[in-house]
Amino acid sequence: MVIKRERLRAKRAARDTRPDSDMPRHPAAPQIRPLTAAEFLQLELPPRQKILAPWVPEKGLVMVYSPRRMGKTLFGMSSAHVIGIGGS
Repeated sequence: MVIKRERLRAKRAARDTRPDSDMPRHPAAPQIRPLTAAEFLQLELPPRQKILAPWVPEKGLVMVYSPRRMGKTLFGMSSAHVIGIGGS
């Protein structure tokens, strides 16, 4: 029991005296702050480019929905191929 306590104390002492304990973890990380509605409305945002016009916007999300056996997989595979080769 005494040996376990000594080991725990040694671990705590080693942990408390680390040279990087007072340094920030990611000094190069950008500072993120929330925007007010007025600040957001004043932003000049460029229009999104279309990856696969007119359905798939750049950095967008698309959901394909239809009944069974209507060709969703074929549409998805064909779209992925066209986007992969750089078509539109």
